[in-house]
Amino acid sequence: MRHSPMGRILLLEDNPDMLSALIELFELQNHLVVTGQSGRDGLDELSNNQQFDLIISDISMPYMDGLTFLQEVRKNSTWENIPITIMSGHVNDEQTAINAGANAFISKPFRIADLHKLLDRYL
Repeated sequence: MRHSPMGRILLLEDNPDMLSALIELFELQNHLVVTGQSGRDGLDELSNNQQFDLIISDISMPYMDGLTFLQEVRKNSTWENIPITIMSGHVNDEQTAINAGANAFISKPFRIADLHKLLDRYL
């Protein structure tokens, strides 16, 4: 028996291996995952009247990086309250992400337990 999704996650990641691993992890927990490979893709998904409970975005992506995406989302009153987590392989990006309006930061490589805590917190 299939259960309804626990949460709708917008996942932005340009690394195909990382994207696949995260999709698998989130779907195993019965979350609906919509993906993109840049901030532009994320804005397109949001503009298509998609409703999300959580956005997880890499910081370094082509066409529009995660910080620019974050700033665009926070400027829009329809989306401004969606929790956004920024991921980066550079620990020194954490304060920049938080200052730009991120609710949380996950440093790569991350532990699965850190992702579970994130999901428990926002979904």
